[in-house]
Amino acid sequence: MVVAALLLAACSVPEGPSVSGAEAGPTTTTVGKARVWKDGLYEVGKEIKPGVYKTSGGGDLGGCYYARLSSDQTSDIIANNISEGPQTMRVRVTDAFVEFTGGCAWGRT
Repeated sequence: MVVAALLLAACSVPEGPSVSGAEAGPTTTTVGKARVWKDGLYEVGKEIKPGVYKTSGGGDLGGCYYARLSSDQTSDIIANNISEGPQTMRVRVTDAFVEFTGGCAWGRT
């Protein structure tokens, strides 16, 4: 499962500018009063807060992927998962970065 998630993350991200806090800023939108995080690499404490995040699934790239990371290197995975359906994940204060891919919208609960 982890290997499939890494392959999906590496192979199915659409071409375009790199998305990180240092280069392009967060790719978030606001729906009503709720902020939504989309594909990208987010620095914990600066671009995304610790807490519980949910997605309803339905990503346009075959599955919603997240990874909690110990650095800004996407290979430094603390925990990850990929699913086509709804998911819940917790960003912890000890996480350095969080990565989302798969075209899903994640919201903080």
